[in-house]
Amino acid sequence: MIRGFDGSVFQNVIDWAAVKASGLAQFAYARASYGADYVDPDFARNHDVARERDIPIGSYHFWLYDQSPQSQFAKFLELTAKAGRLGTLLPMVDVEEGSFTAVPAVADVISALRAVIDPIKAAAGPKPILLYTNYDTWQRFFANTSAFNDCLLWLAQTEDPADGLYGGWSKFAIWQDGTTEIPGITGAVDYDTLAPGLTLADIAR
Repeated sequence: MIRGFDGSVFQNVIDWAAVKASGLAQFAYARASYGADYVDPDFARNHDVARERDIPIGSYHFWLYDQSPQSQFAKFLELTAKAGRLGTLLPMVDVEEGSFTAVPAVADVISALRAVIDPIKAAAGPKPILLYTNYDTWQRFFANTSAFNDCLLWLAQTEDPADGLYGGWSKFAIWQDGTTEIPGITGAVDYDTLAPGLTLADIAR
């Protein structure tokens, strides 16, 4: 199995040399932004040092429905593509219950998410980007739409691919299947598995 992890400021200062030496992570994702205003303070270091240690790294954005899509993708691109930190892996947009403070109309939700995903796709091109989500979020807020099948699915930890997928996806690319401890990282971290049959080249930019 090809394993990796996704992290943010909550992992404190990561010792990327120790991560590399452990052999437990063949790839990593680092949060760049949260909504339109929040910049993860550890993102630049995580990206740069992971690259120095030859660890494939991707960047991700936590999407918020009630904040301007234009401001959100502008902030993400400012931190990533425009700063030379988009990563060696496809970018990811994180969509979950915490992305919402109410239950808006489905058409509005689809339009707002599309307005963030499309410009990120254009910046990353030509491959599709990753969309991280879970069953409950996709049913409650997106009415199980298949409107985002042009994105690769990253299954949340709450899901099990053996139970079947949702949203029209017939396969997943990455599954956040649990948490683990990795040398160089303080405390447990989200652990991810690349889908069977895929290689890092399949999620590389």
